Amino acid sequence: MLMAGYAQRSVFRSYSQLPAHDGALAFKVTWHGDLEFDILVDADRKTISIPRVLPGVTADIYTDFKKFVAAHRATGLPDHRRIE
Repeated sequence: MLMAGYAQRSVFRSYSQLPAHDGALAFKVTWHGDLEFDILVDADRKTISIPRVLPGVTADIYTDFKKFVAAHRATGLPDHRRIE
């Protein structure tokens, strides 16, 4: 399984599978300084989502983040560089 491979390569420290969420596989991973994140993998839509990736950020940082995402939504970008 993909997640087990990432854990073995130490991409994140640990993971566990959660109940499915709207048809997507759901996992909890320990990552980035022992913070826990939920990751949703939807094979049908070919998407990976991390719903709460920036907990506790300031309004300024969130504004900058939204600008970054907007700049990377351009349809002219290759699929692997685009954010949806």
